[in-house]
Amino acid sequence: MLLTLTEDPSSLSPLAVALGTADHVFNDSEVDALGGPVVAGVEGGAPFCSQCYSGSCTCNASNPNDAIDSVSRLIAEVPYLAYFFGANFNASNLKSPVMSFSWSFGGPLEGFRDTNDWEETSIFGPPGNQTQIFSQFASEVYPTLDAYGYDADTDIEIVYFWNVALADITLDLLIHDMTLVSGSILFIFCYMWFHTRSVCLTAMGLIHILASFPLAFLGYYYVFGIEPFYTLNFLSVYVILAIGADDVFVMVDAWKQFGHLSPSKRMQKAFARASKVSFLV
Repeated sequence: MLLTLTEDPSSLSPLAVALGTADHVFNDSEVDALGGPVVAGVEGGAPFCSQCYSGSCTCNASNPNDAIDSVSRLIAEVPYLAYFFGANFNASNLKSPVMSFSWSFGGPLEGFRDTNDWEETSIFGPPGNQTQIFSQFASEVYPTLDAYGYDADTDIEIVYFWNVALADITLDLLIHDMTLVSGSILFIFCYMWFHTRSVCLTAMGLIHILASFPLAFLGYYYVFGIEPFYTLNFLSVYVILAIGADDVFVMVDAWKQFGHLSPSKRMQKAFARASKVSFLV
């Protein structure tokens, strides 16, 4: 693109005067030699800045904020650039509380032929060698990003989504959530103990509840051949704990209702009634 110097030559350096005598394309070294951006114009068109390419450039202004506003105004006028800012960001409002950007990395990594070298083709397969190396790098960057996370006492809050880190982050969240399950199990144990008045019955009830998980997984994975184990599956822990505890309460109440019968008849009647109620629930 041909640029024509539009500044007053008397206010510029000798290099600028020389460049202003003819159409010229300014490169970075020439801009540095000029001591900063030069307001130039496309041949036959409106003037614009050779550094920020803005038609309303104020890069030469003494106030740095004017240069920021100049670039921000250009961004506001370009839809695909304004997309990375807030909904209210426009030419008349150059401030935005949020900003998004994409940080790309090149590949393949050193020692690999291409990006698919030693990588799994299935998304459900184990991570390949390159993914493992990059995941290790990502794990070293997490603390820096998390230092500006939701709970950080900083002026800037960073919310990131990293594909290669998604599995690790999800696993960390699941481990954290699963530690909360221990609190739920303890609460259910105490309440069942209070309701049944029996530590043995409470312990056996919890065992039968927790035993449903490995049995369900065997049927899910080996019998039906469903390999993916989604994140939502882990949330079933809380559902099964609630349903299992309720079944124990139903069985205990049914047992108490037939206290006038012999033990064998009592168990038969209690199991028949409790199984119907549990099935409906």
